Amino acid sequence: MIHKLALIFFGAALLCLVIDFASSRKAVKTPIVRSDYNGMSKTEDFLVKIGKSSERLPFSVSVSAREYDDTEIKEVFHECVQILDESICGENESVDYITKDMKLPENIEGYPIRINWTLDRYDLMDGSGKIKTENIDENGELINLQGFMHYENDKEQQAVYNVTVRVYPKKEGGLSGKLSKLKKAVAQADENEKTTKELVLPSKLDGESVNYYRPFDTRGFAMIGMAAVLFMIPFLLSKEKVKEKDKKKREQMRMDYPEIVSKFTLLTGAGLTAKNAWRRIVSDYEANKKRTGLRYAYEEMRTTCNEMLSGVPEIRSYENFGQRCEEPLYLKFGALLSQNLRKGTKGMGILLKAEAVTAFEERKANAKRKGEEAGTKLLAPMFLMLSVVLIMVIVPAFMSM
Repeated sequence: MIHKLALIFFGAALLCLVIDFASSRKAVKTPIVRSDYNGMSKTEDFLVKIGKSSERLPFSVSVSAREYDDTEIKEVFHECVQILDESICGENESVDYITKDMKLPENIEGYPIRINWTLDRYDLMDGSGKIKTENIDENGELINLQGFMHYENDKEQQAVYNVTVRVYPKKEGGLSGKLSKLKKAVAQADENEKTTKELVLPSKLDGESVNYYRPFDTRGFAMIGMAAVLFMIPFLLSKEKVKEKDKKKREQMRMDYPEIVSKFTLLTGAGLTAKNAWRRIVSDYEANKKRTGLRYAYEEMRTTCNEMLSGVPEIRSYENFGQRCEEPLYLKFGALLSQNLRKGTKGMGILLKAEAVTAFEERKANAKRKGEEAGTKLLAPMFLMLSVVLIMVIVPAFMSM
């Protein structure tokens, strides 16, 4: 099936080639058909053979669109007048009763005609047919319209479209119409009572009572919102302070961890038991507390000592210590001590030394990271100083020019 389709396609292509070749060998005598009125110009490509020369040269012919002759343009103007008679009223019933905007087009679709409109009452209507004011006499006002039509390809071919329309005030139904009447009544009352101290608003409109109310003032909601924000600020600030305090506490505990592990490794290596080494570190902290200040990790170690003295098993005390610190480093340290007590203290020194080395490496990395953060924070002041220097250099230079 596919082979048959391919064969048919090949045959059709070959036939097209034969036809094109035959047509290219035959001289063209058929005239070129122009585009219709108001159409686009087109280009035809040929091969030209002149005289006895056997050479065929490429040649392009540009053909412009057809234009109207004098008789046809008069018919076009007549058709445009009929179209304008039917369309310029827009949504109005007739030119004798205009209450809505008219439609004054600048051109008519399908015709090469341009229209320029002029009016004798620009205070009532603009050049596009839009009514400009509501202050129109109830008996209507006349407006003379002139549309100057000219043929785009020959501006000397012109015609004038004249029409007179009567414009009436816009009719508005429902509440919008009543509101317009009320505005006029208030304006009239203001005009009549300019010498009085107060303006008395109309209480009746077409036999119906009119009541006036002050709009609801929403400033109270704004005040409530501001009060709520002010109420929340101390709470948010206190919460932020708690977070900042917790952050500083954790940073201090991470900084103290290598020192604690190093001391513990040194004391246990000197022959002290884990419990006695723990007590010795706490006693040294209490002796130097005035100099070092409050250290959260050592405070938790003192709490652990108090637990041991109150009868809590040593293994459980170390595990509680890691959980209270809420830091992975101390959780690991507490678990290391409790596991070695369960299995025996053999090999604990090696593990503690390895942990001390790891802790110091972590401390160095943390110090390096803090240094990078400090350098980043200094960028903003540096840019501010740079901008000040640039201003001091550039401004005098511009002033001296």
